[in-house]
Amino acid sequence: MDELLLLLHTEGWWQKKIQEDSNIQSRKDDE
Repeated sequence: MDELLLLLHTEGWWQKKIQEDSNIQSRKDDE
């Protein structure tokens, strides 16, 4: 697999995970 492609994929995955984590955090704050 192309290293740059792998890097981009990992970057996108991290951003998605961070977004989901902050969404969960927001829900906790709402309670």
